[in-house]
Amino acid sequence: MDIEEYSKYHIYFYTENIPKLLEQCLRTANFSSLADIGCGDGGLLYALNKRGYLKNKKVYAVDLSQTRVKRAREINNEFNCVVGDACNTPLPDRSIDFLVSTQTIEHVPDDSKMIQEIARLLSEDGVAYLSTVFKRLVLLQV
Repeated sequence: MDIEEYSKYHIYFYTENIPKLLEQCLRTANFSSLADIGCGDGGLLYALNKRGYLKNKKVYAVDLSQTRVKRAREINNEFNCVVGDACNTPLPDRSIDFLVSTQTIEHVPDDSKMIQEIARLLSEDGVAYLSTVFKRLVLLQV
């Protein structure tokens, strides 16, 4: 099943829930731009928008799926919605003050490339918030 077909049948629901750690970061961060990389249907953007965190901010919703990006645009038509890869995002260098990515990095083939992309996108004092499930278990021997 390709990404667009998957997106048509697996629709997220919206709540106003924001993870506590993210909310703490948002309260203390000084930011004018925010990007949600791997935004899906925009569930987190919905909550951030409803709770007022995105007021007067330049917001980017980035996902591989055109279907999902279209749904994110319906949350707020001022969002800059972009179809793009988390490892090769079509945004300028150092253009993002606050970057969020939830449950995305475990889906990319090379998570180090996504980390490099996040570093490229973040402004000098930018903040990144990532959440994930374990992609694989790595055993280290000392």
